[in-house]
Amino acid sequence: MQRAAQKPYLGHRFQRASRGVHGSSFADYAAVCFGAWYGLAIAAHRARRRMACSRRAGRRGETRALRLLRRRGYRVLAREVRATVRVRVDGHDVDYDVRADALVRRWWRRYVVEIKTGGGATPANRATRRQLLEYACAFGVRGVLLVDADGGRIHRVTFPRHRVPWKGA
Repeated sequence: MQRAAQKPYLGHRFQRASRGVHGSSFADYAAVCFGAWYGLAIAAHRARRRMACSRRAGRRGETRALRLLRRRGYRVLAREVRATVRVRVDGHDVDYDVRADALVRRWWRRYVVEIKTGGGATPANRATRRQLLEYACAFGVRGVLLVDADGGRIHRVTFPRHRVPWKGA
């Protein structure tokens, strides 16, 4: 009787690893989880850096804008001015806070100041116009100053007291 040839032992490194449910090992799952965590950590870091750069640019723009206002004869009364506005919604009073960048005075008139940098620094921007109208109502002033910090321009925006007829269908 001949004896069957026995396969030589190659050691545990060459044996097939035990596989999980779909043929993946624990090491595969761990690698995928680590890769996902690392990717999210990098994305969060980049987002924090962008926000920090944006805040720095905003502070620099605010400093330039306030300097421009002083050079043009405005006196800065306060920075980061807050007002509480009450509106009635479905019979219930709702309070919310409004924060403007500055409150200034020139001669005997007070103005609320909104400082913008970049493309939003124009009264043609719809969101900016709405924000300026909200400031005019909340602070009880007739004029709001929109300061373009990058362009070095001051726009005086006023809202008429009369009602404009509705031009709808």
